[in-house]
This record gives sequence, structure tokens and C-alpha cells, in this order.
Amino acid sequence: MNKLFVLSTLLLVTVAIANADYSVGNSPVSISQTLMSSWSDDTGSYTVWQAIITNKSDFTIFDASIIADRGTLELRQPTDLWALRRKYDNVYGFPTYNTDYGVASGGSFKFGYINRSTHPARWTIADVRFKSESQS
Repeated sequence: MNKLFVLSTLLLVTVAIANADYSVGNSPVSISQTLMSSWSDDTGSYTVWQAIITNKSDFTIFDASIIADRGTLELRQPTDLWALRRKYDNVYGFPTYNTDYGVASGGSFKFGYINRSTHPARWTIADVRFKSESQS
């Protein structure tokens, strides 16, 4: 097989993952990420990402653990990630509005972050909750 073809195919797949809609495993949630801007200074290279979380299930989702894979998210400070609620370490949850009212089937919400990297963070979704705390 042509080495140039393989290399260009891998490059296209990498770019597609960084800027396209993708599902996380068998999760009822998908995350798409778009590069909004970037810059470099004497402390490193930075990129600003907008992410959209979409509910692909047939039910309203009230929360989930949104986990930044180790080594893929490097924030300078806690305010470099917005519109998610920090649970602990590299684990985040839906913002309070969404845990109160949910994200309907087919619905979505946005969050954003500044990464000390030229690549987007990789995310894992776990513990998807289909009932609000008041319904439990």
C-alpha cells in the first residue's frame, strides 16, 4: 500500500475527530468540538475549543460524568473551562440548569475551554442519569 496514501488517510481521520461530531463509545451522548482560536507565547501554545454535547437517546438526560482523558486537557486555571460543573479531578458534570431541567432527546448544550495544547481534549462519558434528583 502506498505510504503517502496511508499517511494522508491517518491525517484526515485525526482532523475529522478534532472537528467533527463523534459518539463516545455506546454512550447516548455525542460531543462535537470546534477550534475557535489559537495563540502561542513564551509559556506555550493554546487553543480555544467550543464543544457541543448532544443527547442522542430517546429520553431526557439530567447529568453525566464528562471525563477528560488523562494528558489531553491542560488548563492554566479553573476558569479556562466554562459551562460545565467540576465534580473532581478531571471529571465534570452538566451545569446546574441542565441538572434541574434536563437535556431533551435531540437537545444539546455548549461548553468551552482553553487547552494548553494544539489538540482538543479527548472525553469519555459515564454515569448518564435519566432522572432528576427530585424524581429519584
